[in-house]
Amino acid sequence: MSRNGTQLYELVTEYSDLGEHRTGTPVDQATIAWLSEHLRQSGALVEHRPFTFDRYEAAWEVLIDSESVQSIPLFYEGIGQVTTQQPATMIWEPGLSNTGLDSVFGSFARQALSDGATAAVVATGRPSGLLHAVNRTPVPGSGLPTLLVPGAFGEQLGSADIQVEIDARIVPGESANVVGRYGKGEIEETVVITTPISGWFRCAGERGTGIAVALEAAEALALDFPVLFIGASGHELHHQGAQLAVREVRGKPRAIVHIGASVAAAEAPPIDGQATLTRSLTGRVSTDPVNVERIAAALETVGIATVVPHPLHDPAEWQGESKNWVQFERPLLSLVGGFHLFHAPEDTPERATTPKLLESVSTAVTAAIRWLAK
Repeated sequence: MSRNGTQLYELVTEYSDLGEHRTGTPVDQATIAWLSEHLRQSGALVEHRPFTFDRYEAAWEVLIDSESVQSIPLFYEGIGQVTTQQPATMIWEPGLSNTGLDSVFGSFARQALSDGATAAVVATGRPSGLLHAVNRTPVPGSGLPTLLVPGAFGEQLGSADIQVEIDARIVPGESANVVGRYGKGEIEETVVITTPISGWFRCAGERGTGIAVALEAAEALALDFPVLFIGASGHELHHQGAQLAVREVRGKPRAIVHIGASVAAAEAPPIDGQATLTRSLTGRVSTDPVNVERIAAALETVGIATVVPHPLHDPAEWQGESKNWVQFERPLLSLVGGFHLFHAPEDTPERATTPKLLESVSTAVTAAIRWLAK
């Protein structure tokens, strides 16, 4: 039985209400249990595929002119216990691109350390003015403990009184992928539907909408094909779970669907329950030309543009965790986008999506997947 928009929205709300979805935390464990239960209730055989990693654990605070402000560490950049009133400061203009920060932060950090700084504060999210967290590879950085603050404070950093406190360390971390199997069949007959389940803050639009759409699609497709549902943790840490999932697949699936970020997120905050889909959402697809056209037509009903990457199987031409799945050279559909609350604390259900938006996107995506699996 298919879910309507209200039921899909309830899934997003349940996910968001669990808390901040960073990998290896108690909220991550609660998310794994929550998703497992939904899969079991829909008839899937569920198992957990654990993995370990180096987890960045920290306590911190940033005061600007004596007021505590929103902040989050730049994970893995630096460890140790630091209190300073003279942090190095930087404004990160692009705001949302991880590679955008990485491309300029290295030289900044080297100069700051050379100047004797013991910590840094970086204003993010301009022109939105919001705080935006940054995905990180779980390896040591420059050694300069760094705190991110909202872009709204960017102009103040040069003249304000700033105090930074951070106590950061690397500890053993554990998480797991959630794998749900619908039906029986060889991998060559099976449709893989994978979606990330971890991220920054409550990530209702970024992650929750994709989880809801993926669950609905898996249940619908399971009426016709064996389905392997993979809820991959570790997304914000260089796709830890997705890398594990790819290694564990033996053989080549019938088709692969990657439901990534912001799949039913709103372009702007909903007004009176109405919202339009983020314009950045794109479907990348690899299959035969006839079904490419059919998939594009299905997605166009909700305004999702479709792209055929070239070269077709080059990971650099794909986005998000689909980069890990392209190696199978099988029919592949990947949906990835961003939106105004991407990686921000304000990414909550009422600000990120609506039941109507979820229902329309879910219907279109499920139709597109059916064509991919033909």
